[in-house]
Amino acid sequence: MTSLPCPDNALAQDGPWLVATEGGNQYTWIDCSNDQILEVSDVPLYKPEQNGSYRVAVMGDYCKVESACISFALNNNSETDNKMLIYPTIFKDNIYFISSVTPLKAYMVGVNGITYSIRTLQKGDNYFEIDVPELDSGIYYLQIITNSGSTTKTMVKI
Repeated sequence: MTSLPCPDNALAQDGPWLVATEGGNQYTWIDCSNDQILEVSDVPLYKPEQNGSYRVAVMGDYCKVESACISFALNNNSETDNKMLIYPTIFKDNIYFISSVTPLKAYMVGVNGITYSIRTLQKGDNYFEIDVPELDSGIYYLQIITNSGSTTKTMVKI
């Protein structure tokens, strides 16, 4: 008998965002101080408007998991830092990002120096997906170039 996996229930803060670290079908964002549902969406991130304690319930294909509550603190990142959110940094085949600026090109550079040109797919308003199942497991540097500059982030393919 094969068991069907549930999404991971990990939750992390990345700058001004809370990020559910594994994909699901629906995300319910909850304020832990009063158990109030703040938002239900199909996007694995939420931008709280105030400091507090939050959790997320993630609905997968066959089950629902809920994260532990985490403390969230607003930060004072520059506007440039807040233009793009890339997740997860440890990935299997897909990387997602939200950007207020349109990506022009994207590259993955392996620690061996080999550069891979990759294609970004727009999945919604400011929501993009990078599909890279052909890459071997290892450490890569993802560079996304926009008309207002570029962002580079270290990624790990498992």
